[in-house]
Amino acid sequence: KVIKTKPKQKRESLIEEEILYFLNSIKDSFFCKTAGAGYFDGNVMRKHASKFVISGVSDIIGLYKGVFYALAVKTPVTIKFYETHKERLEKTPTWFLKSKKEKHFKRQIEFQKKIKTLGGKSFFVSSIEEVKKYLDISI
Repeated sequence: KVIKTKPKQKRESLIEEEILYFLNSIKDSFFCKTAGAGYFDGNVMRKHASKFVISGVSDIIGLYKGVFYALAVKTPVTIKFYETHKERLEKTPTWFLKSKKEKHFKRQIEFQKKIKTLGGKSFFVSSIEEVKKYLDISI
């Protein structure tokens, strides 16, 4: 009997790290990880106490050739979820969404809209290839 197992997908944190190494290896760029979710104090995960820390902030922010970018890193499976539900998530009020995942996506969509309104660029990404495409990098 052959048992098929699903291939293990990369964690967001690993994808994020790969993307950050790539982005910071490029001339005319500066990118960093945001700490929007909170921090680990050695014992438990803590939320930031400042009212200026907002939820929905993209995982990676930075500049490339003078343009501000905000990149929300997702696994390929999560990107598919977003693409499938994008229209509904954009139109539905946050308080009406049922799952934490949907509410989180909604906050990220709202953050991305603010960035784009103010002249920056913002995307959901799951690979270095997608980052190259969105930043128009041909390496």
